[in-house]
Amino acid sequence: MTRYLTLFAACAVLLALLACKQSKHERADDKATASASPAAKAPAPAPSVPATTTASAAPNTPDGLFADKLPDGLPPVDRSPVPVETLKKAAKLEDDATKARKAKNYDQAVQLYIESLKADPGYPAGRYNLARTLVLAGKVESGLAVLDQLYRTQDCYRCEGLLLRAAQEKDFASARSRPEFAERTQGIGKQLPTVLHAAKLVIPWLHAPSLNNMPPLVTTRTQIVLQTPKGYEQFRGAGAFIEYVVTDGRKNFPKGRKWGPDIGPPSGMSVECKDNCCDISTYDPPQGRSILRQICFLTDGNAATALSKIKVD
Repeated sequence: MTRYLTLFAACAVLLALLACKQSKHERADDKATASASPAAKAPAPAPSVPATTTASAAPNTPDGLFADKLPDGLPPVDRSPVPVETLKKAAKLEDDATKARKAKNYDQAVQLYIESLKADPGYPAGRYNLARTLVLAGKVESGLAVLDQLYRTQDCYRCEGLLLRAAQEKDFASARSRPEFAERTQGIGKQLPTVLHAAKLVIPWLHAPSLNNMPPLVTTRTQIVLQTPKGYEQFRGAGAFIEYVVTDGRKNFPKGRKWGPDIGPPSGMSVECKDNCCDISTYDPPQGRSILRQICFLTDGNAATALSKIKVD
């Protein structure tokens, strides 16, 4: 009996040892599996957000003032450059519209202004005159809607100047009591330059004019008159002016130009301004070069809004 008990105890010890060994082997296998595939324990990735979800969409641009009152067919403001011939076409239509407005043919004037702006949607004067015509025709909210387009146009000195003008223009008398009109026309030009400051901005550009370095007083739509000893040249847009001065510069200015770039001695320009023009002289001997003598600006109040005339010799 004792021998059987001893044999049974030995078997029990042997089974316990085998079980322990198997447990260690399983733990080792589990550890190896976890090391080989760490992603197995990582949480499943979140599903991708569809491209059309509102969480990633840009916020909608709010509608302009009285947007539902804008005249049919009027294009939104677009200041992209347009060909010179297009600028001329828009200006001609705008001239015809102004004649109709002065004759109090308001419906005809409105349609012609819209046609002008279809040709050149970035023409500030056309949009301003459309607004005043609508107000004269008794469509005050439609006129305010068009003025609001100028108000919303960024980095447009000419637009700001026209809004300043609207505050004084008698044709807007019936809109003057509206708070929306006051909001868009009062104090709008506080950041506009004086004529002297404008001259100091433009002179460096005149030294080497290009479409890549235009100050805010010069745009692809700026109408510039150049007075030379030979007479007058008129340019619709900075592009045409640059072509005359730079592209054809050797032909038009065979002895070179001295139109900047610096202000003050020893080799810069002196500037003396009165009203909307500044007289210019140079500290550096001309040496036969064309010299900048005067620059003039479109102004509203005491603010300069666009380069308008250059006189050289």
